[in-house]
Amino acid sequence: MANTLKILVVQPNYVFLRSHFAFGLNLAKYLAEEGHQIHMLVPITDSTYKLTNKNDEAQLNVRYFVQKKTKPLQELIREGDLSKMNDRIYHEIADDFELMDELRAEKFDVGMAEAFCFTEYSLALFHFLQIAVTIATQSQPMSPFQLYLMGHLSKMKQSEGMTTEFIGISTMNILRNGGDRMKLLNMRSKGQMAEELKWRRDEVWRHCVEQTLAKIKEHINMDTEYQKLAEEKFHLNFPGWDALFAKSRFYFINSLPEIDFIQSKILKGDQRVKFIGGLNFGRPSDIDEKAMENTNALISRSLGTKEGVVLVSFGTNEALSESGDAQFVEAMAGTMDKFPNILFIWKLAQGIAGQFQFKWDNVITQSWINQKELLAHPKTKAFVSHCGMNSLLESVFHGVPIVCVPFTMDQYYNAELMAFRHIGLAVDRENEKQTVQNELISALSEALGRRTISNDSATHLDLAKFKAILCATLNKFYNSEKLVLRPHQIDAFWVHLTRHYKGKDKPVQLSTDYLTILHLSKDIEANSTKGYNDKLLTQFDGQLGNGSAFLNDSKIIKVQK
Repeated sequence: MANTLKILVVQPNYVFLRSHFAFGLNLAKYLAEEGHQIHMLVPITDSTYKLTNKNDEAQLNVRYFVQKKTKPLQELIREGDLSKMNDRIYHEIADDFELMDELRAEKFDVGMAEAFCFTEYSLALFHFLQIAVTIATQSQPMSPFQLYLMGHLSKMKQSEGMTTEFIGISTMNILRNGGDRMKLLNMRSKGQMAEELKWRRDEVWRHCVEQTLAKIKEHINMDTEYQKLAEEKFHLNFPGWDALFAKSRFYFINSLPEIDFIQSKILKGDQRVKFIGGLNFGRPSDIDEKAMENTNALISRSLGTKEGVVLVSFGTNEALSESGDAQFVEAMAGTMDKFPNILFIWKLAQGIAGQFQFKWDNVITQSWINQKELLAHPKTKAFVSHCGMNSLLESVFHGVPIVCVPFTMDQYYNAELMAFRHIGLAVDRENEKQTVQNELISALSEALGRRTISNDSATHLDLAKFKAILCATLNKFYNSEKLVLRPHQIDAFWVHLTRHYKGKDKPVQLSTDYLTILHLSKDIEANSTKGYNDKLLTQFDGQLGNGSAFLNDSKIIKVQK
């Protein structure tokens, strides 16, 4: 293949980043299938996070790096030390001269890593390895700080034509006092009074400014440590993380314009940005093969016994507890009791299910499920989810209406996207128990086709819009001759896909023009970073526009070392 590239992918696999790893893994596999030579460096905390699929390990030339200096996950969370954990592991990798020499000898054309707040300094490895062309991936919506570095932050402050669409921009990444900010990003605006919307928009903007300032200071401090590492170990200058991110050749975002219409508008015209969400569509869930076998058995055993199935899953990291989530679980239990002919399959972490007793025979709890297989089954009628981006995309792809119950991070933003466009329903789990239960019952009733809320309501499902977005999403992933849409029941929102490959089923093939990686030039020179921090500070006020009143130059310049 004439345009074959040798690509180093750095993607950690931690318990709290499993969905991020799945995105990076699927992207690496897709690039390998396109003929590129992939080498994947996977930082892990212990051997339990190695891939179970040995074919993937071989295809992707996987190398593991086990972190030596770490603390238990709960202790890191309690100390607010998750990002520092990742900073440490990249220090450890850079200190491993044998590994770095082996990687440097490969002479990679491209380096690709996630720029998420817990993994961002992986980009430093490419600088130390002198890989000129880099790609920054993003499993979640881009943060205001990232938009600032790309020159797009000021668009969030525009008033003309930018009202309710932009009030839900994701601001909660790395912010620990999340209560107020999550409330700001709730999907409803309490009647959408103009005064409240303006207050909410101004508050979100203020948080964007605060987060951007905080990240500038954080990186100035952290860059000092990496400058020391660069000088002592590699005899190099370190340009700063912000410069490394800003010079990325491409930014691959795990979403689709049809879904994240907000960031699609903000980033419109920026040829560096590629929305590539859905790379796992049509792929088996091979991270855990045993889980797949268990789920297939579950489907065979139970799906024929009820009118339909509602899948309930709040992601890998949302471990409900009897002490902290009892009211919400009681609201869920009361909701399930109202649908006796619907089978609820609820993913609850191992050891958690025993804390809650469900007396109804229409509830099955599982410690792990194959979510894609269940969503793809025609008996699945609705999905109650935390609304992580992978879950959101899978729900749309399989034509299953989603009831969003966000817990943290970008989930509030994702839920607002769905609710604002009326292609999903959202429930605020922080309300009191009876309110949550009533909202869950109402949302599920509409998702199951048992009631229809007036289109004048702030919260309703728009079937026509749902189908239009579904078809647009499907057309992005299938050539027309490979896709047959059979008539489906409106009340089930079900689309049945049949793939024709000369009478044989084969894995889904993405359109050849879907990803622009083939057009990467090997000889792209790294952008000059001389004087970058000075340029960054002088341009900051210009991007913030009316937000400049929130700035204090001393906060930027007088940084504690």
